[in-house]
Amino acid sequence: AYAAHLASLLGIQFRNAKVEGAFGGMVQFSAFSAFAVVLWYGGRLMLEGQLTPGELTSFLLYTFSIAVSVGTLGALYAALRELRGASARIFEILDTRSDIADGSQTLQSCEGRIEIEKLDFEYASSGRPALRDLSFSVSPGETIGLVGPSGSGKSTLFSLLLRFYDPTRGSLRIDGHELRDLRLADLRRQIGIVPQDIFLHSGTVAENLRFGDPLASDARLEEAAARAGALEFIEQLGEGFQTRVGQRGIRLSGGERQRLAIARAFLRDPRILLLDEATSALDPDSERIVARALAELMQDRTTLVIAHRLVTARRADRILVLEDGHIVGAGTHDQLFASNELYARYWTLQSLEDLEPALEDPEPNH
Repeated sequence: AYAAHLASLLGIQFRNAKVEGAFGGMVQFSAFSAFAVVLWYGGRLMLEGQLTPGELTSFLLYTFSIAVSVGTLGALYAALRELRGASARIFEILDTRSDIADGSQTLQSCEGRIEIEKLDFEYASSGRPALRDLSFSVSPGETIGLVGPSGSGKSTLFSLLLRFYDPTRGSLRIDGHELRDLRLADLRRQIGIVPQDIFLHSGTVAENLRFGDPLASDARLEEAAARAGALEFIEQLGEGFQTRVGQRGIRLSGGERQRLAIARAFLRDPRILLLDEATSALDPDSERIVARALAELMQDRTTLVIAHRLVTARRADRILVLEDGHIVGAGTHDQLFASNELYARYWTLQSLEDLEPALEDPEPNH
């Protein structure tokens, strides 16, 4: 199927190239033929004394200008064909109606209590449950570490809390309110997220930060950046907060992008915080700065942390171990290490990985 689709796409591209070449060649031939006719006929008139050399030169310049403009019609035609196809795809997406119906109940503020009861969820394309019979609650201000192998349902749980999807079965409540009943804008205003893969658009630092709060003043931007440990590096950029960061923040390091994401969360000032462990791919210095900023951000907020490294989960008030979409262990680090085989195995393996560099034999001195 893929090979057939690729062959069809190549055929369309070849046909487009032929049409563009034929149309462009015809337009350019016609335009420059007109230039040649003006030169021939104007030359005759000049020899007969009916036209001055200056007038002939003016006519030739006008004709050349028109010929060059007309000669670009071939490329313009091809661009319009591409634009028509791209526009059709864009409007197809814009016209798509979301399966998530907006609720009617407002939520102007919340304490941050989360209650999940007998929750099931299955992606339409997978054919198997991503979450099964999930039940737990989180008190306001409590930090929960989520631990488990890839595909165990940790990211899916975040998607359900943000209501990108609705559960197949069961109840998901914030402060006693069913998520289905809440206005999406109100729900998402109460939730901040710091993902592992930070998205930054190609605008300025200030524009990217204002995704947290579009109405934030310059003073609030500076305050949020300072709390996130980002103000120092921002001030060292060429134009400070007005520096353009490049597509997906390509001009910034991983640690700098993480600190901008944390600053965005400070601006949003949510009651519930979702963290997809942000320090697992950073160098030690950046990790220390980011960890300090996250610790301040998490204060007095209900926090769920996807912990790729168990040393992060160890700092949580409670740890949930997920496997195949359901909870197979819950408790503190010490409790789980003593009673949960999966958690104990993960902790042992990660501890050995951390020790490996120290156990390597140094190169002999010569």
